Amino acid sequence: MAFRSLTSTTVATRASTAVTVPAGVVDGDILIAMFMAQRLSPSTTLNPPAGWTVIDSTRVKDSTGLTCDAAVYWKRALGESGSYTFTNTSASTQLVVMAYSGEIASGSPVAATSKNFTTDPTTFGATASAFAVTTTAANEDLVYLAHTWVNGALTPPAGMTERFDGFIYTADQVISTASSAGPYFQNTSNTSVQPWATYLVALTPSAGASGVVGVGIPVVSVVVGGIAVTEVAAGKGGMPITESPNGTGMAVRKVASSGIPVIYVTKP
Repeated sequence: MAFRSLTSTTVATRASTAVTVPAGVVDGDILIAMFMAQRLSPSTTLNPPAGWTVIDSTRVKDSTGLTCDAAVYWKRALGESGSYTFTNTSASTQLVVMAYSGEIASGSPVAATSKNFTTDPTTFGATASAFAVTTTAANEDLVYLAHTWVNGALTPPAGMTERFDGFIYTADQVISTASSAGPYFQNTSNTSVQPWATYLVALTPSAGASGVVGVGIPVVSVVVGGIAVTEVAAGKGGMPITESPNGTGMAVRKVASSGIPVIYVTKP
């Protein structure tokens, strides 16, 4: 699993917002988009192009009546070319599309999500928080997406790698084992009357993307029961030095080879 690339727009007033396909995208990549539109009331309706599925959305308003609608979407790449055009009632908009490789090849890649946003103009504050999610497999990509009232110059939540910094902010982190991840916090530099919204999206990896062999550990190809596998020597005391999560299609069993405990992991 890995972040591949992204494409984005600047902030401008428009009713049609387009970005090109992120560089290097191949069929099967998972595309994650965040689209935001700000305007004085009334609010605006966000419309993705065909093929995009909404993950979640928010609507926040500051003390002056300025409304921001934001939404997060996903799409599995298939013959991508040209650009994607999102539409809305005329407003100040920004759009970011990110590509991730190594996710599951069919069905929804979204393993878990959360969202959080401010609703009371008197208690917004400068710290945005994203509610924790529980990942369901090893090595899930956890994507953080946020909207703030500050354009740029922010830093990512602890442990995450920044991907985009504008009125939209994105970052990510690989969660090595299935567990509860978060909550996450970010200093938005907002004033007390400026709102924010945050999302977490965990992406399910493909079976072949899981399992990491320790550097310098002997690894050989063997055949077990007619299945090509990788043989990995165990660490001190027979403790394994590699993991493969259950339920991902990778068969794992601990056996003894010449008296040395090993783990057999089916190759993808």
